[in-house]
Amino acid sequence: MVSCSAVSEVKRVDRIAEAVRELHAVDPSRPVRWVHFGDGPLMPQLREHVGAFPEGIEVDLRGQVPNSEIAAFYESGEVDLFVNLSASEGVPVSIMEAIAYDVPVVATAVGGTPEIVGSALRTGELVEAEASSGTVAATLASVLDAAPGTYAPRERWESEYDAERTGARAAELVSSLASGPRREHERP
Repeated sequence: MVSCSAVSEVKRVDRIAEAVRELHAVDPSRPVRWVHFGDGPLMPQLREHVGAFPEGIEVDLRGQVPNSEIAAFYESGEVDLFVNLSASEGVPVSIMEAIAYDVPVVATAVGGTPEIVGSALRTGELVEAEASSGTVAATLASVLDAAPGTYAPRERWESEYDAERTGARAAELVSSLASGPRREHERP
């Protein structure tokens, strides 16, 4: 699985670490690999925390890297799941990027995240902002173990976020607004 964010209080990467540990504890025979892109003020504590993880959990804290490296990682096909447990979000670009590469998402239901993540959207699963590490781990496992075709994030991206498709819809909308009837108080 992969995550991509600052390592800060609001991004709660430490909660991802706890869910990763819990996922392994539930089924120690399951190999768990977590790659995190991003850096921040809490990185030293995170490195110390994951350094004490048991065998069977591989953690790769890559730090700050160019976006092209993240895109190449997604293109490699090594990613089964994206996770974001932020306390607050707008509409997260990191999640949209994962969706573009057909990677299902587990994320907190905060800010604009529910607009792009959810089982009904077939992009992944939401958890409550204060979900326990056990609940998050169970959700991670359910997405990882889902039947093929359960999630189709790329289909959602193509229909809702791809600039080639959405650009044409936006142009039609602007055109229809521009050619609509003028009111008396509007200038020609």
